[in-house]
Amino acid sequence: MKALGVSDPSHHVMVPAFTCAACADAIIHAGGRPIPIDCDLDSYGLSLEAVKSGLEANKGVVGIVIAPCYGVPARDFAAIQALCKEKGLWLCEDACESYGASCNVRGFRVPVGSMATLSVVSVRSEKMIGVGEGGAILGNDATLVARAKWWCSRAPCRGVGLWRVYEHDAVGQNFRMPEMPHPQ
Repeated sequence: MKALGVSDPSHHVMVPAFTCAACADAIIHAGGRPIPIDCDLDSYGLSLEAVKSGLEANKGVVGIVIAPCYGVPARDFAAIQALCKEKGLWLCEDACESYGASCNVRGFRVPVGSMATLSVVSVRSEKMIGVGEGGAILGNDATLVARAKWWCSRAPCRGVGLWRVYEHDAVGQNFRMPEMPHPQ
């Protein structure tokens, strides 16, 4: 969320009302305000009509989190993506439950997790691909992905010299994946 610019309670982020609490938690930890939005009953995905209503009611919206549940993308995923582009909003996709899922976009099957500004996946032990703890951030904008990595790696200064790694530009987090033990 911080890499996407969320840092203040005036930054409202729309989030599905039916999803893991981690989606709203990330917004709150970054300093923003989550705005729960209704989901469609047939897909459990974010409702396009609820998104439109939410945008009319909340002028501080800077982005939208979309979270396909149980591998089923939101019915109107492509329309929500187009609406984000039209309004100048970013779209963050929590694809933690959607490995291998796809949706129809203008007649093409497009993988879930490939259309948002940033997408996240989890590899916690209870997920479809479980290797312990952690996850990954996916995106097409190398600068944005590098900024997200910077926040997740304690926000170190970029510079030369051994001691520069202990200087920090901002308060970051330590959200790197642990090393996996090598089998003996």
